[in-house]
Amino acid sequence: MNNNRFVITGAPGTGKTTLVEALSKEGFKTCEEAARLVVLKNLKKENNILPWGNRDAFDSEVFIIMLYDYLVDDRTRPTFYDGGILDILAYEASLGFNYDKFSRFARYFNYEKTVFIPEPWKEIYEKDVVRNFTFEDSIKIGNKIVEFYTSFNYEIVFIPKETTIAERVDIVKRKINCD
Repeated sequence: MNNNRFVITGAPGTGKTTLVEALSKEGFKTCEEAARLVVLKNLKKENNILPWGNRDAFDSEVFIIMLYDYLVDDRTRPTFYDGGILDILAYEASLGFNYDKFSRFARYFNYEKTVFIPEPWKEIYEKDVVRNFTFEDSIKIGNKIVEFYTSFNYEIVFIPKETTIAERVDIVKRKINCD
């Protein structure tokens, strides 16, 4: 049974959000990266609910957005998520934090078994107000993400790093049989 929920995930700074935005322009339903939304909102409010501040409250806000996006999806057509619930677990594990609070929910978020992961690409990697990791730390997080999705029996489709956005969109569309 197809549930039409596809995750695009991977290391920070690999072009996931750009790919999700391109899929949106192609007419697909998409969900923004929850972590980025929470960081930007809380920076404006000048509070400490940030990944480098109150991590527990930050993760809870991210989880609530992901849960909402998941529950309101009617699954009548493909939806692309900029990250999935396993991303929270992978980030926490890669940073040495306890992720037990969210691990019990992971089995209830049933995405399509095909997960898209753009390969890390140092030449396009940029730090910003939300993404403050070194490229090397980004690679570690990406490896943990692959580990978590693999452990939950997802099929990883790696998107080659030196591909244009149009080529990346085509790779995704071909894989989900939506040419």
